[in-house]
Amino acid sequence: MLFFAVLVSGCGEGYIEGLATPFVQKLHVRDTGQYMNFAHSFWSVGVTVTTIGAGALLMCGVSWRLIVGVIFPLTILAASLFLMREKKGQEYPEPTTRLSVPDVLRQIRDIFLTLRFWLYFLLIFIAGGAEYCLTFWLASFMQLSMKTGALLGGLATATFALGMVTGRMGWGILVPERRLGQSLIVACCAGLLLSSMIPFLTPDLPIGRTATLTLLFVLLYLIGITIAPLWPTIQTYSVQRLPKHLDETMIFILLSSSGVPGCGIFTTIMGVIGDAWGLRIAFLIVPTFQFIIALTLLLESHFRPVKR
Repeated sequence: MLFFAVLVSGCGEGYIEGLATPFVQKLHVRDTGQYMNFAHSFWSVGVTVTTIGAGALLMCGVSWRLIVGVIFPLTILAASLFLMREKKGQEYPEPTTRLSVPDVLRQIRDIFLTLRFWLYFLLIFIAGGAEYCLTFWLASFMQLSMKTGALLGGLATATFALGMVTGRMGWGILVPERRLGQSLIVACCAGLLLSSMIPFLTPDLPIGRTATLTLLFVLLYLIGITIAPLWPTIQTYSVQRLPKHLDETMIFILLSSSGVPGCGIFTTIMGVIGDAWGLRIAFLIVPTFQFIIALTLLLESHFRPVKR
């Protein structure tokens, strides 16, 4: 029953994940990368609020069933927002004509036959793993490796999510559209250095337990800032670099279809490594991913975007 419930919730999240990105892109054709990062920052706002709130409620003895049950009316509230009337002069980007199944299949075929698309497909796959491995395993890391309670585990995840909020809003406001590729390389290099420090933090360091936990929370916030732009910016950057005749909405949907499995596959791999050698070793996956993304983008930047 639990697996079935997660499957159903995943169907709802997958639908939003696939369509929200092209919706924002079509709504803001200028400075897309900035709007994309800003919009995606609210995923992390939700993570911050729910992890702190749920952790506090669990510590107070509230049943997890009640906490999960409260999510249902929240989804109804979120869905109702899409029924609001559109703003005059900035109408919703809904197509006026219906595409046939052969047209959709042709769009997918054209994208699949573009070799450079598979490079971005791989990058978003890895980026999903880098982001979600930390989101998923931080609470367990805090309790199993740092010997803390459930509340501090939730606060650690919330701190990372708060860094994600800061990073995505900051990227959305400060980074110009023409600098998206360079900004991703800088973010990955900084994140590589920061996330490499986590496996070396133990509760018995000479600086004391309080100082160690404080350092860990600072690192998690900064790592959140560096990982924040990966998912939305890679998607926006890929549309800039791919041929213009390819359907942008379909590109976003297919890239999301790569990132979401990356979240699940790499969290599973991280759990297997954690069982075999411990979570500290497993957390080295994150800087490895950041190195691969930075190196790939650096090599890709030497190729001109396809104009045809």
